[in-house]
Amino acid sequence: MEQLTSLDAQFLAIEDGRVHGHICGLLVFEPGSALTRHRLCESVAAWTEQAPVLRRRVATAPLHLAHPFWEDGGAPDLAAHVHTLTLPQPGGPRELADEVARIHGRALDRTRPLWDMHLIDGLEGDGQALLIKAHHATMDGVAGLAMLLALDDADGGDPATGATPSRTQTRWARTAVQAGTQPLRAARVLPRVLPHLDHMPMTRCIPGAGAVAAVSRRAGRRRAETGMPPSPRTSLNSRLSSDRSIAFGTLPLEAVHAARAASAATVNDVVVSLVAGALRRWLRRRGELPATPLIAMVPVSLRPAATARPAGNAVTSMLVAIPTDEPHPVVRLERASRALRTAKARSRRLPATLLDDANTLIPPAAFGVVSRAVAQLAASERVAPPCNLVISNLPGPAQVITCAGAPVRALYPVSAIADGVGLNITVVSYAGRLHVGVVSDQAQMPDPEELAYDLESALVELAAGAVV
Repeated sequence: MEQLTSLDAQFLAIEDGRVHGHICGLLVFEPGSALTRHRLCESVAAWTEQAPVLRRRVATAPLHLAHPFWEDGGAPDLAAHVHTLTLPQPGGPRELADEVARIHGRALDRTRPLWDMHLIDGLEGDGQALLIKAHHATMDGVAGLAMLLALDDADGGDPATGATPSRTQTRWARTAVQAGTQPLRAARVLPRVLPHLDHMPMTRCIPGAGAVAAVSRRAGRRRAETGMPPSPRTSLNSRLSSDRSIAFGTLPLEAVHAARAASAATVNDVVVSLVAGALRRWLRRRGELPATPLIAMVPVSLRPAATARPAGNAVTSMLVAIPTDEPHPVVRLERASRALRTAKARSRRLPATLLDDANTLIPPAAFGVVSRAVAQLAASERVAPPCNLVISNLPGPAQVITCAGAPVRALYPVSAIADGVGLNITVVSYAGRLHVGVVSDQAQMPDPEELAYDLESALVELAAGAVV
């Protein structure tokens, strides 16, 4: 029986009916694909045979004295996991985004494997889409994209990683070992965690974290780290409601590469500068543009490129001051590039296991309570937010893929948000375009499509070198 890591378990622990720990991918098919539920289920059945991670269910540890376990639930009941629906007419981008937001706002059933699919008919122009929803506890964005691409060849190929959990040890035995050794494990990781409390998003908002980190660095004679400035509080950094707002956008990859080449930047530099420019516009319209840069959390994959169809989470994060205070798009790109280089250098000096190590300090029996308490603190007015938003950039396939035989025209990411960090902008490159998913809270951002338009405008401005 395989146990969740503390990082995987955290995505379960934060859920409370408003905050959810799942992520989604939206596949929009070429018009006239005519994918049926029967054909989809055939591919999904083959897919789950190759991917044990999709058969696993959560098993709670006795008395919650250890993190949960995965148990093999056997072949999933596809009737409970694969759903169909028809969009209200005219079936345009707004109707599609609203339906995705409605589905995204519902928790997954923990008595079953933590995923489901929704085949969506009624898109304008005889179109279809497929929303795939999976819990972040089972996979991170890179792993999720790899799993999604496995639908393209579900009838063959190598089995996915994630072997069927062994039952050689009972939950009671594993829990007893975990509970008994937790104080020792916490003592072992404590010296690795304390010097970096001010560099982790969800701990740096805790009062006194910066002082404790500074004292720990001096005591360990570590080099002084440049501290991140406080995150300015915006309307995007409050407690979440139970409703989501979602929008999608598309950027031509050729134009992004042209902007990158003109300034010797990376694609990720361009993405961050475009997000900074779009948020600058959006916040100015609302009259709440801070004088200082917003702070973004940028996930960083720790997964080796050679890992085939991986499962679980292998990720860390870095904090980046994005230049929302800069009016000139060319200068904004230069500043974004410098900020990302600085953040990468800082991240390389941090332990790769830092997020897991920090979670190890919390006894599993108190894990959920502590995780939710820290999140509520981050959303309060008493402290600066841990960060203002999440920006993620995932490399996708360069060629057109199919899903259950249907060609995929667009591939949009739909990620997660949390108390205090109510905006997530994730980008996936696919078939010559960058596909953007904007996820926020309905109360905090009722107009996400405007921000998606602002991203397109920011790219035009960057190409023209216009000042905004």
